Amino acid sequence: MLYPQGFCYTSEFPKLRRVNVNKQIYCRVRKRWLKFSAEEFVRQAFISTLIHVYKVPAGSIQVEREMALHHVHFRFDVVVFKPNTKPWLLAELKAPDVVLNESTLHQALRYNLVLQSPWLLLSNGISEYVYKEGLPVKSLMPYTADTLNY
Repeated sequence: MLYPQGFCYTSEFPKLRRVNVNKQIYCRVRKRWLKFSAEEFVRQAFISTLIHVYKVPAGSIQVEREMALHHVHFRFDVVVFKPNTKPWLLAELKAPDVVLNESTLHQALRYNLVLQSPWLLLSNGISEYVYKEGLPVKSLMPYTADTLNY
């Protein structure tokens, strides 16, 4: 499989394998093979970008964890934590053929009511929207001591 046309996370191709007729993709954070899907491909390519481009330690990344808001359970895609265990980034990721819209933003904002992350990212691997403290910005800042101290 090649990256789709216009794909924005190309730092390192996610590991893929085939077991019998099933395609699998490796998650570096969870350290296990998962069933392949287009959304999981975007998630793993984004995680690779976090690690290789933004220099986020893999141990600071959590993937698909369950949370509850007013007794409603949901799973976030990716959260990066600062060393003090406070969230730094919440990422809501979709498959490349899913259009990012107001509904996607509202989904991420609901999750962020619980997490209270200053950075929010929406992406389908082709389109990417980044917000810092609720305001749109051009891109995510590197994961450095300077950006973690606010």
